[in-house]
Amino acid sequence: MHKFLCFISLFFFLGKGSLLGQETSFLKKQKLDNFIKTHLQETQQTFNWSIQSDTIIMSGLLNSDSILVIGFSPPSMKSRSLFFDQNFNSEAWNKARREVKQLVDDYYNISNIEVNKYPLGINSNRPYFCVKVYDYNLLHSIRQLNTVRYTDVMTFVLGQSFLKSDSGCSPVTIPIEPADTVGVSPEAVISWHNINHNTQDGWNKSNKGQGVNIAILDTGLSPTQSKLNADFDEGESFGRTVTKKGFFAPTIGGPYDGWEDQCGHGTSMAGLAVGPKGFNNTPAGVAYKANLISYRCTEDVIINTAQEKDGVSDALFHAADTTVHIISMSLGDLFFNGMVADAIAYAEGNGKLIFAAAGTSTFITNGFGVIFPADMNETVAVTGVKEGSAPYERCETCHDGPEVDFVVEMERVSNTSLHGVTLGEPDLSITYVGGSSCATATTAGQAALILSNDLSMNSAQIVAKMMAASNFFPNRDDDHGWGTVDLDLALSQPPFESCDDSLNYTITMEITNISFPPTSDGIFNNTAEWVVEIEGQSFFFEVDIAGESDSPNEFLNNSTCGFYPMVIQLGSNLCGENFIDNINVITHEDDGGSNDCTYNSTFDDDYSSTNETILFSNNTFAHQGGGGVFTFTYNLYCKANERPELEVSGDDMLCINGTDGTIDATATGGVPSFTITYNINNGGDQTLVSDNTGLAQLVHSPISQGNFSYLFSQVESAEGCISKINETHSLYVSPVDYAQGGYGALTGTINSIKDYETDGVIDAFQVLDSLAIVDYDSGIEINLLAGFEIKQGALFYAFINGCNNGNGGLNIIDSDSNEKR
Repeated sequence: MHKFLCFISLFFFLGKGSLLGQETSFLKKQKLDNFIKTHLQETQQTFNWSIQSDTIIMSGLLNSDSILVIGFSPPSMKSRSLFFDQNFNSEAWNKARREVKQLVDDYYNISNIEVNKYPLGINSNRPYFCVKVYDYNLLHSIRQLNTVRYTDVMTFVLGQSFLKSDSGCSPVTIPIEPADTVGVSPEAVISWHNINHNTQDGWNKSNKGQGVNIAILDTGLSPTQSKLNADFDEGESFGRTVTKKGFFAPTIGGPYDGWEDQCGHGTSMAGLAVGPKGFNNTPAGVAYKANLISYRCTEDVIINTAQEKDGVSDALFHAADTTVHIISMSLGDLFFNGMVADAIAYAEGNGKLIFAAAGTSTFITNGFGVIFPADMNETVAVTGVKEGSAPYERCETCHDGPEVDFVVEMERVSNTSLHGVTLGEPDLSITYVGGSSCATATTAGQAALILSNDLSMNSAQIVAKMMAASNFFPNRDDDHGWGTVDLDLALSQPPFESCDDSLNYTITMEITNISFPPTSDGIFNNTAEWVVEIEGQSFFFEVDIAGESDSPNEFLNNSTCGFYPMVIQLGSNLCGENFIDNINVITHEDDGGSNDCTYNSTFDDDYSSTNETILFSNNTFAHQGGGGVFTFTYNLYCKANERPELEVSGDDMLCINGTDGTIDATATGGVPSFTITYNINNGGDQTLVSDNTGLAQLVHSPISQGNFSYLFSQVESAEGCISKINETHSLYVSPVDYAQGGYGALTGTINSIKDYETDGVIDAFQVLDSLAIVDYDSGIEINLLAGFEIKQGALFYAFINGCNNGNGGLNIIDSDSNEKR
């Protein structure tokens, strides 16, 4: 994010066309177009009206519908990272809203102009509202208020519309190539581009998106495509729901026109992410068991009209206040918009993981950079690339750049018209869809697969798993981020857990807040450009020279270097350590002529390199920089590299005063010997030590009758790695001493007629051969223990007096097969 400081002065109304005594001229449409295109091409960044001069903004208003959105706040609440828990209808916010509104009302009262000055109304639960502005003096006065955060032109079309979706609202009529789908159960297909990401292996290792709620903000759903309506939960997608919302008004300030897709783009995106794995040979979405919440909030894929920006913002605020987990936005614009940015910050702050398309354009303009809102730190930017191994080539109409986080292989090299296969229109039809739109919806589905295995994961943890399973990791490509996600690898990773000293962990750190020291800036004298490098990952921050403290997304300039969420792989600790040390932190202040992340001793200053210890029991660490102390607030997420495990087996039945029994406890997952903790019948803890193969053996002498429960609670390896376990082995000692009662253990081969009778218990270990006829009569129970076998031809009778409510019971087994039973 770029931060800019403005000098604040008193406002007053001036003569039309003048400011502080100077004449002001406005740009005609063509000149303004050229000005904006030059910015887009030279900076590779979206065009932000709010940081432009009054003249440029007024030129934009005069060449559009003259609707200006005003973002306001109490003076102490400028940071969007604070919005997530704000009550925008509180007195502090209402006071700021009233101040701006009063200025507008006073102007129109004095000017006597009859106009619908608030064309979209004023929502008391939003930190912005829209105003019709025709006069330069009104614009200038608004921008002087210290409660105003931004002023953006709402509807401006750059030349002819440069942005488009690769399919957009135009149906793709190319027949599906046979090689572009593969059949899957029960009677569905999978698109080739999903196969390239090992999606089928991901299905086998995940809950297929079950329990995850995916919101798709787009053009809605087709009412004629049954796979996204009545048949949404067919086949292997049973037990899930689809919800349809409408937030788009065709006319400014008019009513919403419902949830139905009148373009086709939203239908295609829903199919990619969550299409059912069912019947009729239609393509399954990546997360085919996830729930869908479809928001119709745009007319097409470009967010370039006032009502589209209003619809997208309202949809985001709505999704933020629900149980939605993931938001997919295959939408965007070449213009930054504060209204939409506020809504995205609110949703991200409320825990929503937001994927946004990096941009899809005509061949003339795909040299532009990553579009809005994918260029925001709060979103995960996704683009499409041609199939094949890295280094990747972006798809024919895709944007790429340093803001991109992940890519999807979605365009054939042999034919650039062949893309991902998804649901289309009319009913049961399938179609190709491409561009960064396809890549974004696909990636949202990938994230849902990962999340469905552990619904407690937060956004940073999901992204961390995706990063670790991407082909460029641990490095990051300048244009394609971490690369493509291998779902087999992503879903083979152990789960995150709390960090402690019991195990050897791979440790991920998420930086959630940075406190920057004050400094001076010899070049610009207003903004310090701090570069922070942690374990080789660099981040470029633009911070007030007075020093600031906030979420890193408030300062991060991701077009220079860095990414958000700010998750960094730290390496591993040793068992017994509740910390990880020697974490290298380097900071310097960039004073070169152009922004970069590499230290230059000639131009840059305040360089410092330290090695820090990160404690599991804390959530902050300090770094002594060259210009002062940096304080970092963090979360740690741990994945066990190896965990000691225990397998228990052995005797489960003994005769009193008979032969001793044994229980084998075999430990794995570490260096032997292992120390094993157990108790018997919830008594005091006891320990035994394994041999150098991991085997430890317990001996049970049957001197007491009854049930014995061996509970194994912990296993510790020789290097001090400890696993808490809950393994139980049960053993029963029979109360009858057959050795003394004359019956013996009833062991050996029986090949004749035998009749055993007792008022107590019979424990049998015999093998009955084909000539045997054996009759057991017992008063209490008959236990057929391991080693009891009946061969073909033998007869076995068993009668227990205590069975059947005291009436006894008879069971006859006549073996008629060669199997031992």
